Amino acid sequence: MNIVADANIPFAVQAFSCFGNVRVAPGRAIDKAMVADADMLLVRSVTRVDRNLLENSHVRFVGTATIGIDHVDTGYLAAQGIAFASAPGSNAQSVAEYVACSLVHVYHGDLTELSGKTLGVIGAGNVGSRVLKSDKVLACAALSMIRLWRRQAQERDFPRLKKYKARRISLPCMFPSQTRAFIQPFPLSMKRLSRT
Repeated sequence: MNIVADANIPFAVQAFSCFGNVRVAPGRAIDKAMVADADMLLVRSVTRVDRNLLENSHVRFVGTATIGIDHVDTGYLAAQGIAFASAPGSNAQSVAEYVACSLVHVYHGDLTELSGKTLGVIGAGNVGSRVLKSDKVLACAALSMIRLWRRQAQERDFPRLKKYKARRISLPCMFPSQTRAFIQPFPLSMKRLSRT
């Protein structure tokens, strides 16, 4: 089996060499000629996987080591019978822990400073739902959290966030334009954001 993998996927050679010959290359250098005789393609978000890349190749499996799949034409893969896998949630716990650690850092390790503070969590997917649970890590700080669902966000949510006077807001990075639109009505003083 011939496998082409993005060189930025850690341990790709060690993990997949038991299945066949692994050729690694920078993601932006993976092209039609490189995948022509490949059976498996392993990418990250910089490689556009579509008809232009895969047509007339031997690729039967595409895997992306990312949570997002906007760089992959999944419709084309399905139509060609090419199996596909992604990694949603693979970094969710570490990002939630990063948010918790960032709060501790912002308050210089003094968890008593967090008492009575509110963290607004916009989005409750793989990452946001775990951030919401991270109050157990900071339980001694009595950190109250609110959850605003991006998909259900309406004008009615803005006063709600203002009411809680969130000083810190945790935002997902997946949909920057939608996120920007969501926070646009807030005054500039509320835009001291920690992007996760």
